[in-house]
Amino acid sequence: SIYPIKLTSPASKEEHLNRLRIARAAGFNYVRLHTHCELPEFFEAADEAGMLVQAELPYNHAKPGEAFPSDPKRDLTELITHYQRYVSLATCCMGNEGGFRSPLDTELYKLSKHLNPSLLVLHHDGGTNTRANSDFRSGPIRPWTPAKSPAPNDVPYIAHEYLNLSVKADPRLDYRFTGAYLASLTSLDLDK
Repeated sequence: SIYPIKLTSPASKEEHLNRLRIARAAGFNYVRLHTHCELPEFFEAADEAGMLVQAELPYNHAKPGEAFPSDPKRDLTELITHYQRYVSLATCCMGNEGGFRSPLDTELYKLSKHLNPSLLVLHHDGGTNTRANSDFRSGPIRPWTPAKSPAPNDVPYIAHEYLNLSVKADPRLDYRFTGAYLASLTSLDLDK
């Protein structure tokens, strides 16, 4: 979500629940938290709304010496330990693009499976997903014919930033996607 008034995610289950219900009404059932993990109030709302969540470690081409200390094993342990109680946590991702190199990539995968064997793991959104470091594979970035996909058929795969795969437009919902963001979404009527 984008929070144009405060710029930060609110510590409000009600506000998150309202936004997630809007997304559900528009046909979505999965949310990717791009290079971050939300507050517990977000996951409480996602549980109630029936929304699946992909939480991510805060790594996007991270390099040693950046503004925060890089410790992906510590961060992964904290994320899974604190958030696995929420049924909405469906996928844990190690970050955006970038890709931790071997052997760290497989160590992170094994650690995540040790902490929660049922959690789906995506090494990096945008590539470098292999059988050894991910439950997904990286799919093609260019358009393709689904019946002739070059990606493996034995596991799900991610077609990074190929948005029309995840959104099927329904012209009956057009009225919900007009105008600017409102300061308060509580006044939206979802029963129209």
